[in-house]
Amino acid sequence: MSSQDSPIPFMFSAQGPLAQTLDNYRQRQQQLDMALAIEQAIKTNEVLVVEAGTGTGKTAIMTAIGDTPMGRYDLHSCELVADYYAEDSTYFFNQYVTNPIQPNIFFDDFGFETAKQQPYQKAVEEPMLIALVKRHELGLFRQTRITTNLNGEMIEQRYGQRLRSRLREMCNVIIFNGNDLRV
Repeated sequence: MSSQDSPIPFMFSAQGPLAQTLDNYRQRQQQLDMALAIEQAIKTNEVLVVEAGTGTGKTAIMTAIGDTPMGRYDLHSCELVADYYAEDSTYFFNQYVTNPIQPNIFFDDFGFETAKQQPYQKAVEEPMLIALVKRHELGLFRQTRITTNLNGEMIEQRYGQRLRSRLREMCNVIIFNGNDLRV
Protein backbone atom coordinates (compact mmCIF):
# COMPACT_ATOMS: atom_id res chain seq x y z
CA MET A 1 0.00 0.00 0.00
CA SER A 2 1.37 3.37 -0.94
CA SER A 3 1.08 6.44 1.25
CA GLN A 4 -1.39 7.78 -1.34
CA ASP A 5 -3.85 5.04 -0.28
CA SER A 6 -3.41 5.84 3.40
CA PRO A 7 -5.44 8.23 5.58
CA ILE A 8 -2.25 9.08 7.48
CA PRO A 9 -0.91 11.91 5.24
CA PHE A 10 -4.22 13.77 5.53
CA MET A 11 -4.39 13.17 9.29
CA PHE A 12 -0.99 14.82 9.72
CA SER A 13 -1.50 17.58 7.14
CA ALA A 14 -2.04 21.25 7.92
CA GLN A 15 -5.74 20.76 7.05
CA GLY A 16 -6.22 17.42 8.83
CA PRO A 17 -7.99 16.54 12.06
CA LEU A 18 -4.86 16.95 14.19
CA ALA A 19 -4.41 20.52 12.95
CA GLN A 20 -8.09 21.18 13.61
CA THR A 21 -8.01 19.92 17.20
CA LEU A 22 -4.51 20.64 18.54
CA ASP A 23 -3.43 24.16 19.36
CA ASN A 24 -0.13 25.16 17.75
CA TYR A 25 -0.09 22.06 15.50
CA ARG A 26 2.65 22.13 12.89
CA GLN A 27 3.07 19.60 10.14
CA ARG A 28 6.36 17.72 10.63
CA GLN A 29 7.84 15.30 8.13
CA GLN A 30 9.41 13.11 10.84
CA GLN A 31 5.99 12.56 12.44
CA LEU A 32 4.45 11.67 9.09
CA ASP A 33 7.29 9.24 8.36
CA MET A 34 6.93 7.67 11.80
CA ALA A 35 3.14 7.37 11.42
CA LEU A 36 3.46 5.74 7.98
CA ALA A 37 6.00 3.22 9.33
CA ILE A 38 3.72 2.39 12.25
CA GLU A 39 0.71 2.08 9.94
CA GLN A 40 2.64 -0.31 7.70
CA ALA A 41 3.72 -2.43 10.66
CA ILE A 42 0.14 -2.67 11.92
CA LYS A 43 -1.29 -3.51 8.50
CA THR A 44 1.29 -6.22 7.84
CA ASN A 45 1.02 -7.52 11.41
CA GLU A 46 4.67 -6.80 12.10
CA VAL A 47 5.95 -6.29 15.59
CA LEU A 48 7.91 -3.18 16.28
CA VAL A 49 9.64 -0.92 18.74
CA VAL A 50 9.45 2.78 17.94
CA GLU A 51 12.57 4.35 19.38
CA ALA A 52 12.61 8.13 19.33
CA GLY A 53 13.54 10.96 21.63
CA THR A 54 11.38 12.82 24.09
CA GLY A 55 8.76 15.03 22.51
CA THR A 56 9.00 13.62 18.97
CA GLY A 57 5.34 12.59 18.87
CA LYS A 58 5.33 8.84 19.55
CA THR A 59 2.35 8.89 21.90
CA ALA A 60 0.43 11.44 19.82
CA ILE A 61 0.90 9.34 16.71
CA MET A 62 -0.19 6.14 18.43
CA THR A 63 -3.25 7.87 19.87
CA ALA A 64 -4.18 9.28 16.46
CA ILE A 65 -3.75 5.93 14.70
CA GLY A 66 -5.61 4.16 17.50
CA ASP A 67 -8.65 6.30 16.71
CA THR A 68 -8.81 4.99 13.13
CA PRO A 69 -10.41 1.74 11.91
CA MET A 70 -6.88 0.43 11.33
CA GLY A 71 -5.91 1.00 14.98
CA ARG A 72 -7.17 -2.22 16.49
CA TYR A 73 -4.97 -2.21 19.55
CA ASP A 74 -4.98 -0.95 23.08
CA LEU A 75 -2.49 1.79 24.00
CA HIS A 76 -1.24 1.41 27.58
CA SER A 77 1.16 3.61 29.49
CA CYS A 78 3.96 1.47 30.93
CA GLU A 79 3.69 3.43 34.17
CA LEU A 80 0.03 2.43 34.47
CA VAL A 81 0.95 -1.19 33.70
CA ALA A 82 3.52 -1.07 36.51
CA ASP A 83 0.95 0.39 38.89
CA TYR A 84 -1.46 -2.46 38.12
CA TYR A 85 1.32 -4.93 38.82
CA ALA A 86 1.87 -3.44 42.29
CA GLU A 87 -1.86 -3.37 43.07
CA ASP A 88 -3.12 -6.67 41.65
CA SER A 89 -0.81 -9.16 39.95
CA THR A 90 -3.75 -11.31 38.78
CA TYR A 91 -5.26 -8.37 36.91
CA PHE A 92 -1.81 -7.46 35.58
CA PHE A 93 -1.25 -10.95 34.10
CA ASN A 94 -4.79 -11.23 32.75
CA GLN A 95 -4.74 -7.81 31.13
CA TYR A 96 -1.17 -7.45 29.87
CA VAL A 97 0.24 -10.93 29.48
CA THR A 98 -2.39 -13.55 28.64
CA ASN A 99 -5.46 -11.54 27.60
CA PRO A 100 -7.18 -13.71 24.93
CA ILE A 101 -9.77 -11.04 24.12
CA GLN A 102 -7.37 -8.22 23.23
CA PRO A 103 -3.85 -9.53 22.72
CA ASN A 104 -2.82 -6.55 20.58
CA ILE A 105 -1.19 -4.20 23.04
CA PHE A 106 0.90 -1.13 22.42
CA PHE A 107 3.07 -0.36 25.44
CA ASP A 108 3.76 3.37 25.53
CA ASP A 109 6.84 4.99 27.10
CA PHE A 110 8.72 1.77 27.84
CA GLY A 111 11.51 2.58 30.28
CA PHE A 112 9.68 5.49 31.88
CA GLU A 113 7.84 3.28 34.38
CA THR A 114 9.18 2.82 37.87
CA ALA A 115 10.02 -0.52 39.42
CA LYS A 116 7.30 -1.71 41.78
CA GLN A 117 6.96 -3.82 44.88
CA GLN A 118 3.95 -6.03 45.51
CA PRO A 119 2.62 -5.94 49.09
CA TYR A 120 3.58 -9.55 49.80
CA GLN A 121 7.08 -9.37 48.31
CA LYS A 122 10.27 -7.85 49.62
CA ALA A 123 11.92 -7.46 46.24
CA VAL A 124 11.29 -4.55 43.91
CA GLU A 125 10.59 -5.83 40.40
CA GLU A 126 10.36 -4.53 36.86
CA PRO A 127 6.78 -5.22 35.71
CA MET A 128 7.51 -4.50 32.04
CA LEU A 129 10.40 -6.98 32.12
CA ILE A 130 8.00 -9.59 33.48
CA ALA A 131 5.25 -8.75 30.95
CA LEU A 132 7.51 -8.73 27.89
CA VAL A 133 9.45 -11.88 28.76
CA LYS A 134 6.18 -13.70 29.46
CA ARG A 135 4.60 -12.47 26.20
CA HIS A 136 7.71 -13.78 24.43
CA GLU A 137 7.37 -17.17 26.13
CA LEU A 138 3.68 -17.34 25.15
CA GLY A 139 4.45 -16.53 21.51
CA LEU A 140 2.61 -13.20 21.50
CA PHE A 141 5.26 -11.69 19.23
CA ARG A 142 2.93 -10.26 16.62
CA GLN A 143 0.71 -8.55 19.14
CA THR A 144 3.34 -6.57 21.02
CA ARG A 145 4.32 -3.05 20.04
CA ILE A 146 6.35 -0.57 22.07
CA THR A 147 7.31 3.11 22.09
CA THR A 148 10.43 4.13 23.98
CA ASN A 149 13.06 6.82 24.41
CA LEU A 150 15.63 4.12 25.20
CA ASN A 151 18.10 2.70 22.72
CA GLY A 152 19.20 -0.94 22.79
CA GLU A 153 22.13 -0.36 25.12
CA MET A 154 19.93 1.49 27.60
CA ILE A 155 17.32 -1.29 27.50
CA GLU A 156 20.01 -3.87 28.23
CA GLN A 157 21.44 -1.77 31.06
CA ARG A 158 18.07 -1.43 32.78
CA TYR A 159 16.37 -4.76 32.00
CA GLY A 160 19.25 -7.05 31.14
CA GLN A 161 20.57 -8.89 28.12
CA ARG A 162 17.77 -11.49 28.32
CA LEU A 163 15.03 -8.98 27.51
CA ARG A 164 17.10 -7.18 24.89
CA SER A 165 17.70 -10.49 23.13
CA ARG A 166 13.99 -11.35 23.19
CA LEU A 167 13.06 -7.91 21.88
CA ARG A 168 15.43 -8.45 18.96
CA GLU A 169 13.46 -11.59 18.11
CA MET A 170 10.05 -10.07 18.83
CA CYS A 171 10.31 -6.64 17.26
CA ASN A 172 11.41 -4.60 14.31
CA VAL A 173 13.03 -1.46 15.67
CA ILE A 174 12.13 1.79 13.98
CA ILE A 175 14.40 4.63 15.07
CA PHE A 176 13.47 8.23 14.46
CA ASN A 177 15.88 11.01 15.24
CA GLY A 178 14.49 14.42 15.87
CA ASN A 179 14.21 17.33 18.21
CA ASP A 180 11.81 17.67 21.12
CA LEU A 181 8.79 19.26 19.47
CA ARG A 182 7.50 20.66 22.75
CA VAL A 183 10.20 23.32 23.00
